[in-house]
Amino acid sequence: MNNTILDVHWGVVVNSHAGRRVLGKNYSKIDNFFSEIGIKITKVLTEYRGHAVEIAKNLAEKGIRHFFIVGGDGTVNEVVNGIYTSQIADKESVTLAVLPYGSGNDWARYWKLSKKVGALNNLFRNGKSVNVDVGKLTYKNLENEDSVRYFMNGAGLGFDGKVVQITNKLKKYFGGSSFAYTFSVLIAVFVTASQSMILKGDYEVEHKIFSVAIGNGCFSGGGIKQVPKADPTDGLLHVTAVKQPSFLKILSGLKYLFQGRIDEHELVYSFETECFTAKTESLVAIETDGVEIAGKSPITAEILPKGLKMLTK
Repeated sequence: MNNTILDVHWGVVVNSHAGRRVLGKNYSKIDNFFSEIGIKITKVLTEYRGHAVEIAKNLAEKGIRHFFIVGGDGTVNEVVNGIYTSQIADKESVTLAVLPYGSGNDWARYWKLSKKVGALNNLFRNGKSVNVDVGKLTYKNLENEDSVRYFMNGAGLGFDGKVVQITNKLKKYFGGSSFAYTFSVLIAVFVTASQSMILKGDYEVEHKIFSVAIGNGCFSGGGIKQVPKADPTDGLLHVTAVKQPSFLKILSGLKYLFQGRIDEHELVYSFETECFTAKTESLVAIETDGVEIAGKSPITAEILPKGLKMLTK
């Protein structure tokens, strides 16, 4: 039995959209689980976009070092940003556990985490704590001020960011289903404009670029592998940069993408690095963990090795 995990105080952050409406009967089962297993919790439901950042920051500064997240990649992203914008000195000691109730759940997918409340007993009693890397994106906001956003699963520029923009609009009609993302991919390939870009780090690229996918985890968009070899424990960012494609190359690229081998396509630069900078001449769509970012060049992506801990099966 993992006594350390059972004996500590957990902060429980619940995405309100994954609360009673989505979880249904399982909502009360979560409270019952923690009560039965004897874990002390402080539970807070989000009330608006960005609220989980404030919740996590507040709980961390009050001494909480273990967070149970009920939600998807966006909620995980907000909690991580709350921890990393807090004043605590021991950020790398913080442990996350996730019950995946989002639209994509790509971070949880990497770890093969179940959304069944019944699986929590095994996770908390027999699970292990793994050191995982954290991504950091530094960019200029629209007021030309330096801004930072942390991410767990991945980030993207160009096509990737456009997909998130479209997905957020489609969610009004399709809800938080992975179908909305898949449909957005098909739309975005025809409306995303390639732009001149310089990627500079261990590997340098200067070309008209259609998309840059930056992976800590390998999945995105509900199970698509844009960075097939990404590993959140290797201390590296895995990057897939796609050159400007023709219509026919778009079609073949989609085939490679959905087969999980986009890094083999002839228009793709695939590399690993600890840090790189992207420079563009105009505004580019940006996203981190499916969260749309209003920012512009220069954009620096870097990895923070063993930045947090993750409770896994």
